[in-house]
Amino acid sequence: MAIHTVAQGETLLRIAKHYGLASAAALYDHPSNERFRAQRPNPDLIYPGDKIIIPDPNETPAKLGVTNRNSVFVKSSSAEYLRMRLQGCQGARAELDVNGQSLESTVADSGLLEFELPENAGTSATLQLYLTGEAQQPTHTFRLRLAYLDPVETLSGIQARCNNLGYDCGVVDGVMGSKTRDGVKQFQASFGLAQDGDPGPQTQKKLQEAYGS
Repeated sequence: MAIHTVAQGETLLRIAKHYGLASAAALYDHPSNERFRAQRPNPDLIYPGDKIIIPDPNETPAKLGVTNRNSVFVKSSSAEYLRMRLQGCQGARAELDVNGQSLESTVADSGLLEFELPENAGTSATLQLYLTGEAQQPTHTFRLRLAYLDPVETLSGIQARCNNLGYDCGVVDGVMGSKTRDGVKQFQASFGLAQDGDPGPQTQKKLQEAYGS
């Protein structure tokens, strides 16, 4: 078995494919990654520097009795998705330009917007929203960085969520400066938390609820 160190912009699915594995679950659910699962309970939110054990793609750990009738269920998914929740945009048409391809979707009544990403999607994309059906030009245009959201317990993850929610923490660099502290205070004020600028467990919990992940 090999050990892979996560780099910024990587996802479990991309890592799995790199090593010839069928799905992200082949990594995340492998017995040797028990410690990693405990550290990262959400497999969609991993962090640069995390260590992941890479099993042999030809490994067959299940032992089946030759005299018994066995049922084996294989869970596999090679699809990668971009999901986000948008406020006040229900029913809006959306176009995502990623890796030279244009994808279309619609914001659901719940505010959820979802795209199935193409192979080798890369780490950047452009999202255009058309808030009215007759709009010929996008109402809003956003530049997206794919697979760059860090776990909420990391400072970079807090900065990114605050920025995306409109609470300016400045550059997402993992450094607690005055701008980040001010952005955290603004978020705390909006949600009735103590305005100390310290992104502790209570602030992290509320930020995760507000952001959806």
